[in-house]
Amino acid sequence: MVRSSIDRLVRIVLAAVVATSAVLAVSMTPASAIVPIVAPLVGIGSLSAGGSHTCAVITTQTMGDCWGANTSGQLGDFNTDDSEIPAMVSELGGAVVISAGGSHTCALLDNKTVKCWGKNSSGQLGVGNTTNTTFPLIKVSGISTATAIATGANHSCARLSDKTVKCWGDNSSGQLGDNTLTSSTTPVTVSGLSNVAAIAAGANHTCARLADRTVKCWGANGSGQLGNNTTTNATTPVTVSGISTATAITAGGGHTCALLTGAIAKCWGNNTRGQLGIGSLTGTKKPTDPVSNSMPF
Repeated sequence: MVRSSIDRLVRIVLAAVVATSAVLAVSMTPASAIVPIVAPLVGIGSLSAGGSHTCAVITTQTMGDCWGANTSGQLGDFNTDDSEIPAMVSELGGAVVISAGGSHTCALLDNKTVKCWGKNSSGQLGVGNTTNTTFPLIKVSGISTATAIATGANHSCARLSDKTVKCWGDNSSGQLGDNTLTSSTTPVTVSGLSNVAAIAAGANHTCARLADRTVKCWGANGSGQLGNNTTTNATTPVTVSGISTATAITAGGGHTCALLTGAIAKCWGNNTRGQLGIGSLTGTKKPTDPVSNSMPF
């Protein structure tokens, strides 16, 4: 009986020691090692990745959230501190689509106007000056019927309800499409372009899918990203060779791709990392058939 009581006392003491050690271990854990619990974003209706930042529209609030690099104020949260978690874009209401550029961001609002924020060295915010802003300050000048937006490295574009396109910002490669190389702090009309169904902006080039499912591109073309079988920059839209059934388009830094009927894709332009998916590292100046998928199904 005595031994049993002693054994029980020993177990109680040992348990207390273990519990105390655990408490000490937790209390001595440095604050930097404590991982915060971050709830995931829900209700995302639009998502876009920029140079080093990402943004989303939360449909339930028609607000924007951005995260990542913020050196130019591209997160729109009143400061220039990078953020590892989504930060709400300040003073932005009515957002339906968001587009992240190199170091700036634009949002299409439900009243068909556009607001931009972040880097503005080339006028890519479209507000008539070249001053950076850390939140959506004013609407893009003269845009009141926008139905789609696209942002490049340092330029921005909007498709309007009359199916034309206006662009603003850097134009050193002709990416504004107004037949000049003059950058603009306010929107200019892309020359000779009509019946536009969709737009996409690469680093320094821009493309449009037309209602007849052809594609036209303009701007930088050093890698053949305009798809017209040349490497000559174009200050006005040129027709992409051999595309007549495009249903969607997208543009990267120096390459472009189109989704065609039949659920197939063709790409053209820079291919130094294999981004064209054609089984080689050779760039092309016009759309090229992708290689067959080598994975068994």
